[in-house]
Amino acid sequence: EQQQLQPQQNNHDASPRATGRIPFDPNFLGRYKGEFSRAMEPISSYVTTKEKVLELQQTLQSTHPIVYFITPTAHRRTQMADLTRLGQTLLLDQYQQQQSTSGGGGLIYWVLIEDALRCTKRLRHFLKRLNIPFAHVAVRTPPNTKNKTLPPRGVEQRNYAMDLVQNRVGIAPGIVYFGDDDNVYDVRLFNELRKIKRIGVLPVGYRGGGHYERCIVNPDTGMVDSIVEKIPTRRKYPVDMAGLAYHSSLLWSSSSKNGDNRPATFSHDWSNGQQETRFLQQLVDSVQELEPLAYNCTHFFVWHLSTTQPDSALKVVDDPDYDSLRHMV
Repeated sequence: EQQQLQPQQNNHDASPRATGRIPFDPNFLGRYKGEFSRAMEPISSYVTTKEKVLELQQTLQSTHPIVYFITPTAHRRTQMADLTRLGQTLLLDQYQQQQSTSGGGGLIYWVLIEDALRCTKRLRHFLKRLNIPFAHVAVRTPPNTKNKTLPPRGVEQRNYAMDLVQNRVGIAPGIVYFGDDDNVYDVRLFNELRKIKRIGVLPVGYRGGGHYERCIVNPDTGMVDSIVEKIPTRRKYPVDMAGLAYHSSLLWSSSSKNGDNRPATFSHDWSNGQQETRFLQQLVDSVQELEPLAYNCTHFFVWHLSTTQPDSALKVVDDPDYDSLRHMV
């Protein structure tokens, strides 16, 4: 079980031969000599318990909502680069919270869901090295849902994560945010999320410059009047997945518009561009119910910046340790 939110110290003096086994060293990250497959071996899921999170809150004297940062991920050549960038941003926020002179810093609970049958060892090593509260679970996307032209991604993973927060680790007050692993986040995002009372929205930028989606806020009322879209559609709430978050109390209340007290969920029955608007339709009746963040939606704290996929034919052919190192990149 995870310990207090402090950088882990590595005991380089301990002798593996003296103990009969190699101690866990998060910075070593498992150099499996000549066996890339060992780094990708399946491992059971792990969830930092609710009791442990409460203990961490008491240690930090936290008075702010926990941010449940939900990240679906799938194995690909840029996975570790994307997750490392994201993980360092989460870690920076936690460091700033610990150093806050006002006290009562807020926690981040990272829910990382692999699109796979089982979790993989290399991601567990990665998460333990960060030493922040996390859940590492795996849920596979059904193969029959991938036959569509543009199948929605992360449906099963986000639904499972919300159920996990609701039934196993959720502590009120909390904020649920869907943060994909290939986005770029400004560390100021997290303090904005902690302001949410019910459902918050913020602008999202796109790579290339000049393209974005954001809400237009009435300066007199401070309420959302309309939403600017990157591409005009007929969506009622044209909000990007990275541009919305909601208070975790909605997971336990009957505030959903489903009519049968079920919490809001995502569905493969909706097309790729309809996931966000259909999700919000289960929670609100109009844009005026959305809470504008990021200085009335005039600042950008998140961007879509998909990492370029490398040429699969490239290989480091003159390094004898290639097979034992490539799982790290």
